[in-house]
Amino acid sequence: MARAAVRRMPAALVASCLVSAGLFGGIAPATAEDALLDIGLGLQTYEPSEFRAEALELPAGLRIAVERDLGVPAERYLADAAAGQSAAHVVDALRAGGADVGAAVFDRATQTLEIFSADPGDYPAIEAAGAVVLPAAPPEPDLDAAVIPHEERFKGGYGYGEPDGAGGLHSYCTAGFNGHGADGSAVALSAGHCFPRAGEDTRWAHVDIDEPWTADTPGWPSPGAPLGRGVGGAWLFGNGHDVGLLNVDDAAWTPVPVITTWGGGSGDPRRGEVTLTDHVSPVVGQPVCRSGVTSGYQCGEVTAVDHLVDYGEAHGHAAVTGFTTSACSSPGDSGGPYVSGTAAVGILSGAAGPASGLCDHWDPDTNFSFAYALAGGAHSAESFYRDGEWELAVAVSEPAVSLPLEVEAGEPLVVSGVVDRAGPNHWVSVAVYGRTHMGAVTAGGRFSVRVHHDLPAGTTHPVTVRAHYGRHSVSEPASGSVSVTGSQDGDREDHPVVPGACATSGSAGLGGHDGAGLDEVAVMCRRLAR
Repeated sequence: MARAAVRRMPAALVASCLVSAGLFGGIAPATAEDALLDIGLGLQTYEPSEFRAEALELPAGLRIAVERDLGVPAERYLADAAAGQSAAHVVDALRAGGADVGAAVFDRATQTLEIFSADPGDYPAIEAAGAVVLPAAPPEPDLDAAVIPHEERFKGGYGYGEPDGAGGLHSYCTAGFNGHGADGSAVALSAGHCFPRAGEDTRWAHVDIDEPWTADTPGWPSPGAPLGRGVGGAWLFGNGHDVGLLNVDDAAWTPVPVITTWGGGSGDPRRGEVTLTDHVSPVVGQPVCRSGVTSGYQCGEVTAVDHLVDYGEAHGHAAVTGFTTSACSSPGDSGGPYVSGTAAVGILSGAAGPASGLCDHWDPDTNFSFAYALAGGAHSAESFYRDGEWELAVAVSEPAVSLPLEVEAGEPLVVSGVVDRAGPNHWVSVAVYGRTHMGAVTAGGRFSVRVHHDLPAGTTHPVTVRAHYGRHSVSEPASGSVSVTGSQDGDREDHPVVPGACATSGSAGLGGHDGAGLDEVAVMCRRLAR
């Protein structure tokens, strides 16, 4: 493998929109003030005790991997990941609002976010968002070791490759995230350097193994069942990108929005999984875990962002911009997914690892993995596939909705509630009176949509609310009805319209999507703050 030098990019990258209108979906803020409001009152922090129930539901192997690699219990990892996602939303919102965010560091120990800007005019906005102003740019990590692309070697994290027609594989890598093409077809994201010459006739096969194919395993794995044929979009290795799309269109497969945790880190890939609910930009200090066909499931934290790697002469001096992490990786893991909690972060590109390729020999003080981000900058999957060629597939929770039983004729109907594990990358649709209205979702999953109407008193109408991520990931509907009255009595009884949703007493008193207060949403459910 060729050696590659690493150098620091300029701190300020071209800022991406807070929410992409096509690739990852959502509703973009119209002004800087809207950008800050839409993140849900700034940086949010979480206690491990809030995640005890969820930690117990995690696969045993995942809890082991987190405790092994991060040195914290699973509930602490989930709390830190939730706070890290909030920190990333704050950074994205500030950039979308015009702030010159030169560097951002998330401290897992204290769940604080420190931000450096060369423009003192940004300081009030940074502090208003709950972050701490850094007086100077933080020191750069020592990343002078050589980076080698992980090459030749479905849930995301499954191995895939190109059969050679003689019972073997030309090469193999790891699938990153399942998603959708522009027409809704199943398309998986992976690293561009894996198959740079892939075309419409390229055939894909699953690498069917029952444990990671570690670097010291003799030979290569054999191709398993066919996955599909052809590319779902452009492949590119260089010009700042390392990304590609493969069709997963064989009828035997049903791609799902999950990644494998390899049965505890180093076991059967069919055992243990993380269900994806969102995406998030990488932030220094953010806890992450990754999945790959060679090293299984490994965890660490983001150590640097916006770094440029030149992969050297052997790879045509292909240059890739991405982020580094302390999580171990090995050849064959390329293209594999990185997650923080249940949010997708990026895919593996390469590493400066031990010569053996074994995680037993990995030293997080000197070794690091290099990854390509899903979002957050000019060099990301969101930017590269900006015309809608690919969209991440996620699981979207059915909204818990509070709806008045009655509304006065001529008065607006306010539909409010919460979507579990949702944030600014999501949106809601409210179908009522024969029309569909859209509303934004805050970082806490809350929403409030004000619906104006001119219907006469004495009529009753169905209301259907769905939560969305992009164009293709949508929740089950929450349904109810509302009656239009002519009474001037302002006292209305609210009730939940989702079976099993938390009940409210009296009016929730929520404002519309014009930025009015959402204070009382916090009492609707046990987990509204997430």
